[in-house]
Amino acid sequence: MKRRLLASLLTLVMMLSLLPTAALADEVTKTSTKYDWNDYGGYYDSATEGENRYVTNPKEIEDLYTKIHNAEGETAKINVIEKAVNDGLIANNLAARLKEVVHIYTVEERSKGVHFQKNANTNLNDFVATVTGDEMLISGEGTLMAYNKYNDVFYAPSNASVALRPWNTERVGKELSSVRFGYGITEVGQYASFIRADWILPAQHLIEI
Repeated sequence: MKRRLLASLLTLVMMLSLLPTAALADEVTKTSTKYDWNDYGGYYDSATEGENRYVTNPKEIEDLYTKIHNAEGETAKINVIEKAVNDGLIANNLAARLKEVVHIYTVEERSKGVHFQKNANTNLNDFVATVTGDEMLISGEGTLMAYNKYNDVFYAPSNASVALRPWNTERVGKELSSVRFGYGITEVGQYASFIRADWILPAQHLIEI
């Protein structure tokens, strides 16, 4: 009887000892396909597999973008993004970029001004977008950036993505009647007014300026 009891206890101990190992193995599996965005190189990479480059959208990223697009409202979109982080699909850096893409300016942000581009010349003022009524004023000094990553949803996380233009209707949260550029701005970068209606994350609409 004692031997049977001892054997049962040993079996139970062995089973319990396997639980942390299984959990750890599951955690490794969860994070082994984490994606990140390399802005300098303009490509996705694997955050856990070194220099593994993706020059087209990985299927997992396309599926994620579809879920983000289908979610209604900024809060719901952010929940989808955070779930992707918790599930080990994307790195925090990529998540932060996607949250910026889906962010809609608050009333306070619109009235006080949104700092949307740092000036390369540290002696000059950064670029700020301010909305009064249905008009946006872009103030700053020097040349506005060129939005040259415009062709594909692939470039959504890019610093130069058209999704991050401050005058996009989706970012402002309302339609604008006009966009004015302050006297300190010497040049407006390319594709500032490029319209692409079939963007998935999300569709972009821009008034002509």
